[in-house]
Amino acid sequence: MKKHSYTQTQFLIEIAGLLAFAYANIVLWVRLAPDLGSDDVWMIAGGVLVAGLSADFLSGLVHWAGDTWGTEEWPVIGNSLIRTFREHHTDQTAITRHGFVETNGAQALTSLWIPMLALWLERYSSFWGLYFGMLALFMACTGQIHKWAHQERAPLVVRWLQKAKLLLGAEHHQGHHTVPFTKSYCITFGWMNRTLDGIRFFRASERVITWMTGAEPRAYEMTPAAREAAARARTQRA
Repeated sequence: MKKHSYTQTQFLIEIAGLLAFAYANIVLWVRLAPDLGSDDVWMIAGGVLVAGLSADFLSGLVHWAGDTWGTEEWPVIGNSLIRTFREHHTDQTAITRHGFVETNGAQALTSLWIPMLALWLERYSSFWGLYFGMLALFMACTGQIHKWAHQERAPLVVRWLQKAKLLLGAEHHQGHHTVPFTKSYCITFGWMNRTLDGIRFFRASERVITWMTGAEPRAYEMTPAAREAAARARTQRA
């Protein structure tokens, strides 16, 4: 497989993504803040909690997809999201050597649609503006939170939040880096991992996708002979 690396072009694109994401969020919160008052405490708490659970689930979905499907040769996401996830399994500490832009740029770029949606919904509902606004912030922070979970010594306040299980911690995340590396995909807070692993959500999703498309999960790890055997097994089952 061709070896991909982080390029200057990608760096500039991700800087643009970070700036666009920051601008969209500033506009959103300037509009939203006057509509939120002390009478909205429970709405705000509920919106933040549901956004946190949603972000954790989406982080797991994206992480699973990057680990399981496609190749680094895919356009746009191949050399950013997929490359980053694959590199992470061969060198867990690589993420700790990434700068701010490489750690957070792709996440901001792929999450840009969320504050844009929030800006549209905010005109009709403060709750949905708040929900999608918080979802955008949580999703954008996922790369940094994941990086902290791999650092030998994260900032003090981050370590406190990890111990309180308010952020993904190293001990919890180690479950994902234990053979066969197919569980605990959620990397924002880790709150959804027990539920999703318990119901085997991602394994069921893989079987559905294989049945619908014929694609094999983690095919990039399979030898040609193994891929042929899997194809024969699918034909026999059909």
